Amino acid sequence: MPIVDTLASVKEAEKRGFESAWVVESSLAPAKDAISYLGAFAVSTDHIGLATGVINIFSRSATLIASSLATLDEMSKGRMILGIGTGHVAITPYHSVKFRDPLNRMREYVTVFRQLISGGSVKFQGKHLRVDGLKLGLQPFRQHIPVYIATVGERLARVAGEIADGVLFVLTSPPQVAELVKAVREGAEAAGRSSHDVDVACYLPTFMMKDGEKSMRGARQTVAGYGRSVFYRRLYRKMGYPKEAELLREAWIRGDMEQAIARVPERMARELVLVGSPDECVRRVEEYKRAGVELPVIQPFYVLGDLDSNVRPSIKAFGT
Repeated sequence: MPIVDTLASVKEAEKRGFESAWVVESSLAPAKDAISYLGAFAVSTDHIGLATGVINIFSRSATLIASSLATLDEMSKGRMILGIGTGHVAITPYHSVKFRDPLNRMREYVTVFRQLISGGSVKFQGKHLRVDGLKLGLQPFRQHIPVYIATVGERLARVAGEIADGVLFVLTSPPQVAELVKAVREGAEAAGRSSHDVDVACYLPTFMMKDGEKSMRGARQTVAGYGRSVFYRRLYRKMGYPKEAELLREAWIRGDMEQAIARVPERMARELVLVGSPDECVRRVEEYKRAGVELPVIQPFYVLGDLDSNVRPSIKAFGT
C-alpha cells in the first residue's frame, strides 16, 4: 500500500474502534520499511495501538530494534508493540548474515531488548549477543513494550510461551492454530507462567470483494505466493496439502504465477484465508477464536489505488 492509502486506512480503523494496527515488513524480498510507516502513524493517530508485524532479528540488531521502538513509543505516547520473527534461511543473501540457532537467538534478543527498554545499563553475555555496559541514549517513554513473537512452527511457539507477551501466527488454518496454541501453553507452563500471560494473535488475510471471482482469485494468489517459499510449502504439507505443495514447487521452478494460482484449490484457499461475504468472513473469525485466537488481525487484500473494493468494507465489517 502507498503511504497515503495506508494512513487513511489506519485512521478509519481507529475511528471504528480497532485495537491496533500492524505493519508488515518483508526481509525475504526487502520492500517498504515498517519503522518509517509507523512513525507516520504515531504522529497522525491518537489512541490506536501500533505494531511491527513483524520485523526480523537477523536483519536488525537488538540494539537498533530497542532504539527504534523506544523512539516510536515516545512519538506515539506509549502505543507501540514489538512484533518480531526469525524468518528463515532464505533471508541470508539480502543481509549478509548466517541463519543460525534462531530459537536461542530469539531468546537473547528479547532479553536484551527488554533490558534496554527498561532504561538501565545492560551487560549481557550470550551465545549470539554481547552487550557490555550499553545504555540507550534516550529515556524510554515506558519501561515495558509488549513483545509478540511470530511463528508458524511449534518450537518457536513454545519459546513464545516461555518469554513473550504474545504470539502471532501467519497463514495458519484453525486446526493448526489449535496445535500451536497447545505448544504456547506448554512453553508457558515450563517457564512457570500462566497461559493467560501470552496473548494469541493471528493474521487473517481477508477477501470480501463484491465480485466473488475476484475475491477467490486474490485468495488463491495469496496462498500461491506464500508457496514460493520452501518454508511455507512445508507448512502446507503439514496442514494436509502435500500434493498442492509439490505442484506449487513445480510451478514456481518454472516461474509461472498463473500456473501456481491454478494449483491452489478453492478448498485450500477457504481454509487458510477469509474469503466471501462479510457475514461469511465474520463467521470464520469466530472459528479462529474457538481454536484459541484472542486477537484476530484482519489483513485486507489491497487492490492498487482502490480502498473501496476490499479494504474499507473489511474495516467496516469488523469495526464497532
